[in-house]
Amino acid sequence: MTRPRSQAHTTKGGPPQQVVGPQPPDPPEQPQDGFGAVAVAADIELHGCSMDTYEMLLACLELTSSGRALPSCLFHWVEDSADGVVLHEVWADRAVWDQVLIEFLLPATSILGLPLPTVRTRAVAGYLIGEGDPIRHHAPRRWFREDAPS
Repeated sequence: MTRPRSQAHTTKGGPPQQVVGPQPPDPPEQPQDGFGAVAVAADIELHGCSMDTYEMLLACLELTSSGRALPSCLFHWVEDSADGVVLHEVWADRAVWDQVLIEFLLPATSILGLPLPTVRTRAVAGYLIGEGDPIRHHAPRRWFREDAPS
């Protein structure tokens, strides 16, 4: 469950504690395919976000709309919605997606003054890719912890 920014809550036997910044959503149960990483599709609704703000979000993430995606992101596209923009992505690895969401996307939306996004994910049973390998490209190493799965 996500908590709104700065919502106070109590701990057992202690004083109220302040929650600062966006809290990661509870991860849904992950099906296991027997082959390790599970691919995941994510729809990220950025409420109140314009296409100009989306471009600023990309800049915060050191990306460009005509550039390459992050490692493990197989596909990304964006569309206008009545309430902002929606990002649609397919990631080869659920653990990497969770890391990017918590460590980079949520903080970047906060920096831009956007409310917490609505994120919907689902397991991907399989996918096809065209010629070339969209995963094999270089991105700043700062995106991933040393112990993150590759």
